[in-house]
Amino acid sequence: MSLLINKIIGYDPSNHPLYFLDANVWIAALKNNLYNNADHKEQKYIDFFDAIIQLNILSTSVPKKKIKAPKIVMTSILLSEIINAYLRNIAMPLFFNDNKHHDFKKEYREEIYSDYDKQLKFITTDIQAFNDYLLLIDDNFVNIGINDLLTSLDRKNDFNDLYYYKLFKDKGIAIVTEDKDFCYDDIVIITNNENLKRLIK
Repeated sequence: MSLLINKIIGYDPSNHPLYFLDANVWIAALKNNLYNNADHKEQKYIDFFDAIIQLNILSTSVPKKKIKAPKIVMTSILLSEIINAYLRNIAMPLFFNDNKHHDFKKEYREEIYSDYDKQLKFITTDIQAFNDYLLLIDDNFVNIGINDLLTSLDRKNDFNDLYYYKLFKDKGIAIVTEDKDFCYDDIVIITNNENLKRLIK
């Protein structure tokens, strides 16, 4: 049992055939596509995301060269996380442009004068644009088992992080995350998170 944490800076995306990019990585990339707006921390993940896409584009445009083009893993839980977090944490605050608390459902989603429909179209269309680079994976809830999940939950484990770990740990899928809590043995983790990087030996 060992931690397999790697710094994202300088990491070669052709090292693995499959990458799971967590919701924060997706949201940073999608926000940057729409608004050309990324902070220094987000940019490292956006660059990695873009590098995976570029390898895929090269593999089809230069067919004679054997280019390792990894796929980006997508699950239904991740898709839900991306869309919900984007609409709540990016789109709604941009629409109201103030520091007040707003009710997502009543004031934004159900309000006919909000830009909810436009933002929903933006986010779904952008995700669809990556369809050729995605590998859809079933969430496999039946085989993971509810008892295993529930007995493993504690203060250190976010449910979704634990679920992803149990889903991917034996499938050769590398995890790209900024989440300091995603700290599990025997699964490749690629990060720019300072807390995780301190655990690299």
